[in-house]
Amino acid sequence: MAKSNKTKKSPSRVRYENSHPVFSTRLDRGSFDEVNRHLKITGSSRADFVKDSLEREQSMVLYRQLPMNTPLLPTLRRPTSPKM
Repeated sequence: MAKSNKTKKSPSRVRYENSHPVFSTRLDRGSFDEVNRHLKITGSSRADFVKDSLEREQSMVLYRQLPMNTPLLPTLRRPTSPKM
């Protein structure tokens, strides 16, 4: 019987993999190219892109949960033009 070629992971590697799980997704070619183009222009990583997108989505969820007549929260205000 053949031995399995499983390599033993160090405890630090196991901790790292548990605290940094892999996130994988499939995109159509157009979306994939668009994301890569954006990443190249901004110089950010895929992980930073996902984190930033999640933060934006969370703020939009909060915005959508506000009643229609509620003024915007200070963090959700549109930028104003500088006064001259």
